[in-house]
Amino acid sequence: MDPVRVEEDREAVTSFYESFPLVFDSTRRTVSLAAWLYDMELIFRTSHIQAPLQVSLASRCLRADARLWWMTLGEQAMPERTWGHFRTLVIDWHAYPAESMGHYCRRFQEAMLPHIPQDMPSPGLQALVILRNGLPPSIRQYVPAPTLDMTVGHMIEYIVDAEIVDHAVQADAHVVEPGAPADDIDEPEPVYEPGPVYPDDLMAADHVQEAEIEAEASDDEMDVPEDEPEDPPIIVISSDDEDDDEEPEHEPGSGGWLDEGDDFEEDPEEILDGDGDADSDAASEVTVVEID
Repeated sequence: MDPVRVEEDREAVTSFYESFPLVFDSTRRTVSLAAWLYDMELIFRTSHIQAPLQVSLASRCLRADARLWWMTLGEQAMPERTWGHFRTLVIDWHAYPAESMGHYCRRFQEAMLPHIPQDMPSPGLQALVILRNGLPPSIRQYVPAPTLDMTVGHMIEYIVDAEIVDHAVQADAHVVEPGAPADDIDEPEPVYEPGPVYPDDLMAADHVQEAEIEAEASDDEMDVPEDEPEDPPIIVISSDDEDDDEEPEHEPGSGGWLDEGDDFEEDPEEILDGDGDADSDAASEVTVVEID
């Protein structure tokens, strides 16, 4: 064995690992495989790694199923041990050329079934529910609720049929007989859909209610009775406690002021009715005030 060749290979391996190459973990993504192959070829060129070492170093960067595949394949399938042959084998193994999409999906569901909750709705059913909820109300009422055995094609057929029915109903509603007056045309009633209530709407409603209350109050003020009762006359009776000099000159029977000895002009019996009850009209018209 040539010691110079051994030293060159050792330096190449050291340079390869110092470049921090990517690892390939057999993820079923074409982008990840293409990025890994490009990174390997770039390191081979910059580190001047010879062909015999390229396959060995690249195989050390395989992980998970990719490493298991390489260990199962063995070196019998690669007598040449060239990078081009290795690259072709990895691409063929990653692409599954002999497996159909249906078989791959079924195999994926079988592998993931123990990890998926059984009560979780399928993505297809959830998509159909979202599709139906996005339809206009006039069409959604003719489309049944999606089930597990319903597909997107079935939903589209229901939608098309519902649109035909909706157009037919609208056409029947707008049909006008020849010669019919314009007043006989039935206009579709607007559909009221309750929306959000904002503070401005509440304030407007309060203002309307306050205006109605003020209008009612003004109407009540306008309804004034025609015959208003007059204020009853006031009769002032003076007292003897005050000095005679301060009392105004007054003669008995002259009217105006009344002394304690004066007689009241009206007969008390006139204030009473014939039944002996007080006449409310006469009694309410006289008010006697005594001044000390």
